Amino acid sequence: MAAPEWERASIRNRSLRQDKTLVIDPAALVYSTYLGGSLTDAATSIAVDSSGDAYITGFTASTNFPVTSDVYQPQCNGCTTTGTNNAFITELDPTGSILVYSTYLGGNNGDSGNGIAIDASGDAYVVGATFSKISDDDRSLPNLVLGRLLQRQCFRYRT
Repeated sequence: MAAPEWERASIRNRSLRQDKTLVIDPAALVYSTYLGGSLTDAATSIAVDSSGDAYITGFTASTNFPVTSDVYQPQCNGCTTTGTNNAFITELDPTGSILVYSTYLGGNNGDSGNGIAIDASGDAYVVGATFSKISDDDRSLPNLVLGRLLQRQCFRYRT
């Protein structure tokens, strides 16, 4: 009997060799953790810095997504059960047990972080999309957003 869909895991990797067997060895697992709130949460990208900290971005509709103190955006703008969400940026320590930094990122419409990279100085670069109004000239079309989080201190964005 097949496992229910919610219990199945999938790996999307076009370079995965189809002629080899994929073995997932639980003895080699460094850590596993949950990240999210009570509504829809999805991680879309991860990057690891030279210290082993993991930086995750994605989107959430949860108003109780875990955030740290003194962050760029401590609450979700417009998160609802009807699908409006904000992007998030989260940093976990190398053990996966300490939330180093976590913030919402978005406006009052649909926003998502789709990719993340970390430079040598610890700045996080996030690329994503937003339907939120960024300026008075915005139309209700999606905007591409590129943001830079400067060592957990401030956030700059470009469209």
